[in-house]
Amino acid sequence: MSAKSIFPPLLAVMAAAFLAPTMTPVMAQPQVVNTKPMQEAKKARKVDIEADSMEIQDEKNTAIFIGNVKATRGNSTLYADKMVVHYKKVPKEDGGEKTEVTDFVATGHVKIVDPDQTITGDQARMDVKKDLLWVTGNVTVKTKTATVRGTKLFANLKTGVSRMEAPGKGRVRGIFSE
Repeated sequence: MSAKSIFPPLLAVMAAAFLAPTMTPVMAQPQVVNTKPMQEAKKARKVDIEADSMEIQDEKNTAIFIGNVKATRGNSTLYADKMVVHYKKVPKEDGGEKTEVTDFVATGHVKIVDPDQTITGDQARMDVKKDLLWVTGNVTVKTKTATVRGTKLFANLKTGVSRMEAPGKGRVRGIFSE
């Protein structure tokens, strides 16, 4: 399959993965972020992706976006210096073939923005099949009333559990206001 023929179906599938990491903090729940909005983001069918360059490595089932990456879906936007998306080809019921994203890694000045919060870090990685998200390196989750900082944010989208860590001698810090 050529890069030209795989690109449109790949974008449709990548939409489910790229902007899934949009989170809203819920102070009353024992978690760093609320993962429910991530599932809502998957309902939007349109994704708008911009980058300075894009390369499809069909033989490796990989799409690479480099330079000023901006992926918008619904009210959520993911920014990064680089995003590498891995996908697999799966059969369709009509005998054709489609692509499904398995995971992606966004690196460099990662920022995930939705109307309720902004998450920043050095890297974001998502296992799309397992609905697991990691944001690492100088992680900040910021809302109108709270800022939480650490070095590693983990969110399980299926269970709704999220956790901020600061391994080693580091500490997690939260500042909360009314």
